[in-house]
Amino acid sequence: MVVVGAVLGAVATWLLPNREAKELRKQLEELEKRHNAQERDTRIRRVFDQYMQLRRTNQTSGYDGLQKAGAATLQSHEEVEEVLHLVVAHGEAHPLGANHKFMFSGVDLLRLFKYAADNRVNFFSTPIENVIRDSSPKIPLG
Repeated sequence: MVVVGAVLGAVATWLLPNREAKELRKQLEELEKRHNAQERDTRIRRVFDQYMQLRRTNQTSGYDGLQKAGAATLQSHEEVEEVLHLVVAHGEAHPLGANHKFMFSGVDLLRLFKYAADNRVNFFSTPIENVIRDSSPKIPLG
C-alpha cells in the first residue's frame, strides 16, 4: 500500500497541476491511514477473539492464553494493552492477574510475549518474574 501510494503520488505530481496533485496525495495519505487502522483493529480483534475462545472453553487463560492467542503477533505494547482492555471490558478477569499494575509496571508486554513465543516459554512451569527479567532489554555494563 505504501509503495503504490508513493508511485501514484510521484506520477500525480508529474502529470497533474500542483493543486490537483496535492489533493490526490492527501487522499492517498487518508486511505493509507484508514488501511493501517483497519489492519491494527484486525490484529487486535483476532488475538482477542482467540483468547476469549480459549478462555470460554476452559482450555487456558492468563499469560498462557495470551501467548496461545497470538499476543506476539501484535505490533506494539499498546496493541497488547488494547487486547487486555477488551478482555476486561467483556467481564473477564484481567489476563495478567490482580496485581498486574505492580507486576508489569514498566514492562514492554509485546517484548515479553515475543520473548515467550521465541523461547517456547511454558507459563505453567516458568515463574513470570523470570520471563519479565529475561525479556527485558539488557543494559551493557561498563
